[in-house]
Amino acid sequence: MNNGSASSYIDGSSIKFCFLLNGKREEAGYLLDNKPLIYMNSGSGITLEPGRKYTYILPTTYFAALKQHIEKRFNSGERILPVEIQICDDIGNTYRDRLEEDQKKMILNWMYG
Repeated sequence: MNNGSASSYIDGSSIKFCFLLNGKREEAGYLLDNKPLIYMNSGSGITLEPGRKYTYILPTTYFAALKQHIEKRFNSGERILPVEIQICDDIGNTYRDRLEEDQKKMILNWMYG
């Protein structure tokens, strides 16, 4: 949701998931090793008008691939706990949304099967 007074632009690369790993807060996005991990349901540069929101649909396979990437990147087999999603726009706004318990459980199910 754009809560500002000016239009902003977002794309799939602006989405990041924050998670806890080994007691530390880390983050990872949809671009992993500079390659798109998933196909987003929109083109780049979506205009987000003030007071409007845009929904990105992530396939469940994203989370399994994200888990593998995190384990490799952080060299850890420790359980990953997703805590927040962040979206940054082109004018420097960062929108954060803490994940609810049911959302965390759903994501963990997709990550660990």
